[in-house]
Amino acid sequence: MKPVATINNLSVRFGTKTVLDGVELEILPNEVLVLMGPGGAGKSTLLRTICGLNSQLSHFLVSGEVRYLDQPIQLDIHSPRGLSPVLVQQKLALLASTVFEYLVTNFPCRSDFTRLELREQLEQRLDDAGMGDLPDGLDTQVTALSAGQRAIIGILRACLPMPALVCIDEPTAGMDDDQAQMVLDYIDRQSAERAVLLVTHNQRRARNVGDRTALLAGGRIQECLPTDKFFESPETDAARHYIRTGGCTVPSPDADPEELDPAFRVPQAAVVNPPKRAKEGFISAHQGPTGFDWLIPGQLGGTPLPGVSGHIDRDLEALQRVGTTALVTLMLTKLPAAKMREYGIESLHFPIVDMEAPEMLDAADLCRLVDTRLSDGGTVVMHCKAGIGRTGTMLAAYLIWKGQTAAEALDAVRSVNPRWVQSQTQEKFLEEFELWLD
Repeated sequence: MKPVATINNLSVRFGTKTVLDGVELEILPNEVLVLMGPGGAGKSTLLRTICGLNSQLSHFLVSGEVRYLDQPIQLDIHSPRGLSPVLVQQKLALLASTVFEYLVTNFPCRSDFTRLELREQLEQRLDDAGMGDLPDGLDTQVTALSAGQRAIIGILRACLPMPALVCIDEPTAGMDDDQAQMVLDYIDRQSAERAVLLVTHNQRRARNVGDRTALLAGGRIQECLPTDKFFESPETDAARHYIRTGGCTVPSPDADPEELDPAFRVPQAAVVNPPKRAKEGFISAHQGPTGFDWLIPGQLGGTPLPGVSGHIDRDLEALQRVGTTALVTLMLTKLPAAKMREYGIESLHFPIVDMEAPEMLDAADLCRLVDTRLSDGGTVVMHCKAGIGRTGTMLAAYLIWKGQTAAEALDAVRSVNPRWVQSQTQEKFLEEFELWLD
């Protein structure tokens, strides 16, 4: 059987960091190939690279070859552009649209059809996906769908142009079993028409849907076997350890062999810890200043500029009342530290231009600082002038830094305050921050 895609000696670096180091893999027609591996192993990087989505990044260095339908894929900016597999992506700007608007933007040759014909076509696709019973049909708002339904229409949208290979990254993360099963069943049905490369960390779900399973660790494919055999009788120590623990004792691509103890292999980075749960006995957001909201109750919140709609002392007193120990100012002008000390609040300054976003390294530094304060038992609140654009962006960035996808983080912050994250620049930053962290 001729492969749909062949990956030969693929290596990827971002600047000086090696992520993939000689990946070899074949993807067969009409199979679900599950890609597993520890956090930070480069699974998302592999998917984005073979889909040609990293080729325009200035700090992206690649070698090797990927062939799709027996044609080379554009891996860098100097390669000729051609066909490539499709990666399912939640388009943040489209999440506020209807199902029809969300799908029709990816419908092939849509200018050849009338609007009525497009609706008929998409209604049939929805019905085939098991979603023909939506209350408002194609006019249903995407934000009104369940997580499982959103995942399905994301896959449906990506598959409308009929690619031979679709890549799907953690589609069931954070879902309960019923929602996840609905998505996995749809993925299984998609494999009747095309190959699917699926990333998941959930071993039970991998067993459920995978025809074959591959383990990516240390920058390489450590093992690739039929799924039953992969889990029941793995052939490598790396796979056995991963199945048992969810981690891999395989040196990272950048490890110096001369520095490795022969009796010990450097482990891959552990899966990033999820955001902490709410503190017990936390003070309600209603006790905070006007416009204040908790993202992680009792630990992390957002608020407008203290004093913007009243007296600064009143707002700082309210922040003190909800337990704030550190206030992050995201405006160009910082609040007076002496005034903050009167209320026992540490002043942190992280300036961002209104409606804009920070540099990646700076954002990571802030997330690390916030995480340190939270780990020490503190309560951190972020603010900009209105407490929505820059505030929501950096709260979402923290969730991404803790392991969520950009779409999940945006959903999470907007479920608290629908106005958090205001501009397309900020939404794009969140997507790129997720990528950069991977």
